[in-house]
Amino acid sequence: MKKNYLHLINNCKHILKYSRVILNFVVIIFFNVATFSQTAGPNFSGIGINLNTTGTIAWNNPNNIVNTLDTNYATAVFGGSANSNYLFGSNYNFSIPTSSVINGIEVTINRKTSATNGGRITKDNVVSLVKNGTITGSNKATTTSYTTSFLTATYGSSTDLWGTTWTAGDINNVNFGAALSVNSNNSLTASVDYISIKIYFTPAPIITNFSPGSTCYNSGSSITINGNYFNNASNVSINGVNCSYVINGNSQITATLPNGASTGLISITTPSGTTTSSSNLTINPIPSMSSITGSTNVCLNSTTTLSNATVGGVWSSSNSSIASINSSGIVTGNLAGNALLYYTITDSNGCSNSRSVFFTVNQLPTLTAPSTICLGNTAQLTPSSSGSWTSSDTNIATIDNTGLATSVSYGNVSFTFTENTNFCSNTTNSVSIPSSISFSSQPTSTQTICENSSVSLSVGVAGSGLTYQWYKDSNPISNGGSISGANSDTLIINPALPSDSSNNYYCVVTSCGNSITSNSASITVNATSVGGVASSSMPNVTPVVRSITECHYADGTIYLSGHTGNVIRWEYTTSGGTVWLPIADTSTTYNYNNITQSTFFRAVVQNGSSCSVAYSLVSLVNVIPNIKPTPVTATPQTICVGDSSSLYSESGFATNSYLASGGTFSNANPANWVVDGCGNCLNAGGSNTTNGPFRLSATNGGTYAGIDYASDGKFVIASGNYNSVMYTPTFNTFGLDSASLSFNHAFNLQAGASALVELSLDGGTTYTVVLASYSGPSTRSPYNNFPLESIDMDNYIGQPNLKIRFTYTGNANSSWAIDNILIPESPSNVAVQWVDSLTGEIISNTSTATVSPTVTTTYGITSFLNGCTSYGPEGTTYITVTVNQRPTANIGPSQTICNNGTASFTINLTGTSPWSITYNNGSTNTTINNITSNPYILNVPGITTNRTFTIVGLSDSKCTAKPQDLTGSAVVTVLNGTPGLWTGLVSTDWFDCKNWAGGLPSATIDAQILGGTTRMPVIDPSNSSFAAAYSNIASARDVIIANTANLTMVNSNSVLTVSRDWKNNGIFNTGQGTVSFNGSTSNLVQKINQGIKTNETFYNLTVNTTNGAKGVSLIDGFQLTVANLVSLLSGDLRLVGEAQLIQNGTAQNPTGGTGKLLVDQQGTKSSFHYNYWCSPVTTNGTSYSLANVLFDGTNSAANPFTQSPITYGNGAYFADGALSTPIKKSTSWLYKYTSVSTTYAGWQFIGSTGTVNKGEGFTMKGVTGSAAISSLQNYVFAGKPNSGTIPLTISLNQSYLVGNPYPSALDADEFIKDNIKDGAGRASSNIFNGALYFWDHFGGQTHILNQYVGGYACYTLMGGVVAVSNDPLTINNGSSGSKTPKRYIPVGQGFFIGTGSNSALTSNNPNLSTPVTGGTINFKNSQRVFVADNTSNSIFLRTNDENSANLTEVDNRQRIRLSFENATELKRQIMIGADENTTNLFDYGYDATIIDTTTDDMYWSLGEEKLVIQAVPNFGVEEIFPIGIKNSVAGEITIKIAELEYIPSSTELYIHDDETGIYTDIRNGDFSVYLPEGEFNNRFSLRFMSNSLSNNENISNSNTIAYFDNNSENLIIKNNNLNQIKKVFLFNLLGQKVSEFNIDNNENTLVLPCNNLSNSTYILKTIFDDSTVFSTKIINN
Repeated sequence: MKKNYLHLINNCKHILKYSRVILNFVVIIFFNVATFSQTAGPNFSGIGINLNTTGTIAWNNPNNIVNTLDTNYATAVFGGSANSNYLFGSNYNFSIPTSSVINGIEVTINRKTSATNGGRITKDNVVSLVKNGTITGSNKATTTSYTTSFLTATYGSSTDLWGTTWTAGDINNVNFGAALSVNSNNSLTASVDYISIKIYFTPAPIITNFSPGSTCYNSGSSITINGNYFNNASNVSINGVNCSYVINGNSQITATLPNGASTGLISITTPSGTTTSSSNLTINPIPSMSSITGSTNVCLNSTTTLSNATVGGVWSSSNSSIASINSSGIVTGNLAGNALLYYTITDSNGCSNSRSVFFTVNQLPTLTAPSTICLGNTAQLTPSSSGSWTSSDTNIATIDNTGLATSVSYGNVSFTFTENTNFCSNTTNSVSIPSSISFSSQPTSTQTICENSSVSLSVGVAGSGLTYQWYKDSNPISNGGSISGANSDTLIINPALPSDSSNNYYCVVTSCGNSITSNSASITVNATSVGGVASSSMPNVTPVVRSITECHYADGTIYLSGHTGNVIRWEYTTSGGTVWLPIADTSTTYNYNNITQSTFFRAVVQNGSSCSVAYSLVSLVNVIPNIKPTPVTATPQTICVGDSSSLYSESGFATNSYLASGGTFSNANPANWVVDGCGNCLNAGGSNTTNGPFRLSATNGGTYAGIDYASDGKFVIASGNYNSVMYTPTFNTFGLDSASLSFNHAFNLQAGASALVELSLDGGTTYTVVLASYSGPSTRSPYNNFPLESIDMDNYIGQPNLKIRFTYTGNANSSWAIDNILIPESPSNVAVQWVDSLTGEIISNTSTATVSPTVTTTYGITSFLNGCTSYGPEGTTYITVTVNQRPTANIGPSQTICNNGTASFTINLTGTSPWSITYNNGSTNTTINNITSNPYILNVPGITTNRTFTIVGLSDSKCTAKPQDLTGSAVVTVLNGTPGLWTGLVSTDWFDCKNWAGGLPSATIDAQILGGTTRMPVIDPSNSSFAAAYSNIASARDVIIANTANLTMVNSNSVLTVSRDWKNNGIFNTGQGTVSFNGSTSNLVQKINQGIKTNETFYNLTVNTTNGAKGVSLIDGFQLTVANLVSLLSGDLRLVGEAQLIQNGTAQNPTGGTGKLLVDQQGTKSSFHYNYWCSPVTTNGTSYSLANVLFDGTNSAANPFTQSPITYGNGAYFADGALSTPIKKSTSWLYKYTSVSTTYAGWQFIGSTGTVNKGEGFTMKGVTGSAAISSLQNYVFAGKPNSGTIPLTISLNQSYLVGNPYPSALDADEFIKDNIKDGAGRASSNIFNGALYFWDHFGGQTHILNQYVGGYACYTLMGGVVAVSNDPLTINNGSSGSKTPKRYIPVGQGFFIGTGSNSALTSNNPNLSTPVTGGTINFKNSQRVFVADNTSNSIFLRTNDENSANLTEVDNRQRIRLSFENATELKRQIMIGADENTTNLFDYGYDATIIDTTTDDMYWSLGEEKLVIQAVPNFGVEEIFPIGIKNSVAGEITIKIAELEYIPSSTELYIHDDETGIYTDIRNGDFSVYLPEGEFNNRFSLRFMSNSLSNNENISNSNTIAYFDNNSENLIIKNNNLNQIKKVFLFNLLGQKVSEFNIDNNENTLVLPCNNLSNSTYILKTIFDDSTVFSTKIINN
């Protein structure tokens, strides 16, 4: 395990320095921006840990203080008087603003004790704060005893700093927190739920920006400063000059630029400190300029000019209404008074300077003058002094300086006065010196107007000094009353009356004693038009009849009387006056003909053309229409012979019954009343008094929008800020003489609220008539006895389609309550008449009648009102009472059925479907409804006793039968026998009960299938006519198949549910059926073949339990084979011990349901030792996390279905203590190494919650540090079983930790072959290098990586070798494991595969078609096999002494395992084997490279590759297999045989040292040699025959002589044996083959060419046809 090197460093930091622990925890900090001092928190700790720097009692589960007010606590358990360790809470996640002043800290601890009786006390020992990981300041512990229920204690306050100083950084540090140590005087348990901290602080001010960034010197401009924490600011300055300022809020201040301030920084001071802006405020100088020159006063309406020598300025006035100045400096005096005039210069910085002058506008003198001076007269003008007067024309008039003017001649003149002081002048209006006068216009000669109108007469006169007087008939007219303008040029009479009429109106005009008279004018005033009265009675006849009633249609005359003016037309309306239609008739009478609906008539009268028209009073012709009575009902309308029906009708006139009854609002949702489009929203209010749209009130009222409303029972109300509309049902006013709407209501309408009552004449399409409206603010009371409102609706008599709506437009505190809405009542004299339409017989003259017809009969009803009887189809309503015949039924036949079987009856029916039948089985009645078929087939299941069936009740869609209508009986005889006992009496059909002695098995009855019967059961719903009765599902409690019996399932819809156990001692043919274990008894555990055999095969297997049943349990060593799918819907499938699940096919198992597969596997119990794992289950079919699939299996034998959780924790040493319950597991050792990993650092931490994909492996250590390395811990994997093809992608030059992903053993050979191409491979390329590497951790009691004792064992198609501890990151002590990987990989075993490839392996190697490519590694169901762990063929790589065996598979291939040891005590095992499918070159899947070679090692040397396993075709005596050795320390090395498999005792095994030429027989002793430091790839080899060196030139035995013929350079061999020589080899002393000869003749003397051989000593080996060998040393001179 290489990954732990870096991981250990992090864990050491965690253990040695708790302050480095950092966890993320969300904390909300609340800032009160409106106050000076602020708070943060209370916050809760993100981490809780135990610190043992004080006390002796450790805290359990210290991290439980991170959650508030939950049921998880940190606890300290005292065995007596003692102090606890510190319970330290940190990671409070405060974010106090930098530079804030910390004012106080408050700590709250929620704690309790287990007991207080008998003087037992638990109290504080230490309550302190922790700064930067160190306990600091005051101990706030109190002597208050803890109580037995949680109670909070608060320490510190808003001003308490706990005896030390604090900065914001101290508080925000993750290692800030609180520490608690508890004192107990007895055996008690102290519990702490949480430790919270609250911080009181004052933040320092912060300036983020200010605006503007520059201003002008002494400008007094406003500077807006933005930032934070400005409340209570005590000073603001600009470059040291204090400012006046306004605090706009905590984040803004507005400062005023002080005089004298220059460019610099802005500073703000608060009680928390002073802050300074990061940039300067720029203050620019103001420009220089000259003074203003020019006159500073002017007369009103005159001008003067000002100037300034500085160019580019702008002129302005402080008061332009007095003095205005333009851009050229010209000043205009507009109004007497004073103003400041400015000249302003603005430079490029926007800075301005100005000069001003005080400017005066002088008032003009006030003058008085007459408008006329008669010729020769004088007049006095003012003023009479202090100035001088002048005349505009002295030829017309003169004037002196006293203001005395004298007229000289006719004309117009003006006079000017100039004051002596300011020389301002003013001129009078024009003064006339009149000459003769004349009319320029005369009054209108003739005018005709209407009474109360206005009329006027006007004259125009040329001249001056005029006076006017108007006359009527020579009488002067005076102003007053309706007269005005009698002494002016225009006379007005308003209003004018007929008495004002005259032909002689005129005006007399006088000037300077001369008078003229106008022409006469005529005014005629007509009286106002009067409409009079329209009536059906003749004029002057009393009484006046304005309304008459006619039947169905009307003819007649309307008369006009009492009118003033002429009739210009008649009008009529049928819409209550909404629309009036004209009639072209100007006479005083109007004749109407054949009107069919109620109509109002009126005359339109006008008196003269000048008067407005007038309308007469209306006359109503009320036509009673030929209307059908409605509604009409027959209850019931369809009867059976002998029954009665109740007929009912209303007349159809006037009031809608729904409106009449609904308007009292006594019941919820009155019919046809609608609110806001909802027909059922007038709900009973109950006690609901909340505001809302129209709805029913609470019972007897309540408080709505602040008003207490009450009425007699419920009422309707809308209140509050809602808009709502309530609609009545549609109604008519036929047959009424008068009509009105009345209702009680009260309201409180605020301003903007309103209430509106409107009438629709077209059934609600439009609302054109406003009956009443109310607007706020207004009220209507009292609220406890609503006032009555009555609205006249006479105009709407005879209307057929009326509807009223009430509209509430509300706001807060507004409301409108309404009750007792009544519309026009129906006529009191209306009547109806019922008639039998077949016989003409009068049935009734009232609204109701009871009839009992024997055949279907139609009845007619007419109405009668005011002598008008409705008639014909338009006035008659018909209703038909349908009479139906009663149904009949007959049941049969009698029959014989199986016990608990189904009887089938035929019931012949008459009548109309659907029928309802009630039958009796001799004791119980049963009713069947909705029968539509005739005859009806009745199937009655589960009959166990003889019974007689009869029909006792019947009804069809129309009638109910009487007893005499029901005939027949059916007798059922039941077969007797044992339920569930198979007889096969009639067929092989499981679903035919006749094949069972006493009926079919069921969930409560066993299926007993015994031998000896001719027919065996087949479950095939598709070919069974009985299966549908059982929903096509076969059921049984126990399925019992006897020794010679069999059970067959056929196709995919064959389903067998088993509610208890499966007991198969015979043959089960699975077909494609599904066996579903459906236990339904609490805690039931279902078994398969227990006590019978340890295997079973299904096609599909389902577990679907209910009612707390556990599921299915398979005993230890059980082989369960499922050909297709395993569905775990509910309940679990338990594989106990070495039980395994085999599946075929490629499909994945369904992931739905709550059921799980529970699988045992054992790993090293020691928390210091690793196993590599792979889960056989997932949670979702694709991946898993350990916390969700791995459980404590300690007690699985006693509680096999219990999934006991594992306690996961952080820290390398978390699980190193004593064994606990539940067991503990450190997440520090949970890693995976996936295809994304390319280096050693690529180990990926998964912890307990990380995602691991199906097929990926993971690492895991044990559960206690006190266990021996050989001790085992049982685990339970729980989840959905993996099945089908599982692909994983691996890249080139990659290592991937994978594993057996199935709940069965995995055939390593098949896995290898499925994923390589060459050799025995089946893949399209060599996806990986064909070797599996298994971690074996066999020593070392430590978490320190370099003290681990372990390594990687290896397996290929050739076999396996044990691991050696030689990794430089581990202890590297050379020790080796004892576990050799076998062919079958156990459940849960993880291992490494790789895609590393050496180009030397593929170059010049004809046996390799492709190199390693990487790609998709596939696990397949075809690789699965049932082999128990720790057999000779399947070993889980853990250290223990188990040695069970349940499968023996003979592999008689020859294997040689050699072990190596050197001076460093390194031990390495390598293996070589013979397989005819291999070559002497590299073979994928057979040969394995060493992945953990180090400076001391041994390996098979194949080219440049170092192999731990090598496969060759055979171990022929001529074969030589080089061995490489690496030696880091000079000293003796040893090679010896570790194990031989199927090597004959006659086979010689030698280690040949090429340097010394010595062969060592290692079957009889170890090979040892002293080696210096270095690597030796070609010196040593494994050989199978010895060529020992000798001093004889020619070595011969009694029969064979060999020597070199130096002359011919030939090798001469003389064979005197009886056996023929087959092969000859020649080797040099290094063991290298020099020549090889195949001999195919029988000659006794062989001459073999050996050209160019150097002079040396050689080894000759001769092999005979009987496999004997002759070896000798020969010398070539």
